[in-house]
Amino acid sequence: MHTEHLNNVRLGYVVAGWAIAICATSLFVFILLATNIQSSMSSDGRYIAAAVALGFGVGGAFVGFMTSLAPILHGIMIGLTSLVVWALFNVITSFVAPDFVWTELTAQWTIAVVLVQIMAAVLGARFGYRLTVARS
Repeated sequence: MHTEHLNNVRLGYVVAGWAIAICATSLFVFILLATNIQSSMSSDGRYIAAAVALGFGVGGAFVGFMTSLAPILHGIMIGLTSLVVWALFNVITSFVAPDFVWTELTAQWTIAVVLVQIMAAVLGARFGYRLTVARS
């Protein structure tokens, strides 16, 4: 791909793709909960990882389709945006509620979720990019 340069990354589309990914992930989790599928699955969170992968794939596909530039960099930036938002959320909650503590998310699970986000967003962006390039 000849478009993989940092000057081809569109930050507005990265934020829009991340927002779409979060919305799609929330929709998939809601569907899993509403249809009671998650109760028949194991409780180790595989259904959440699948929802995250699908959601971030959709967000990445949107960005790859709209920009048709640097799909790998856009996908990585979409995944890393979650870390930035999470850090900002932690700073804000430390001021508002200093006793609030994350207890459910281990370090290994956090790294796994971020890697799933990045890989799904890259694959989705590649799909959108290839769809756009094939049409033109």
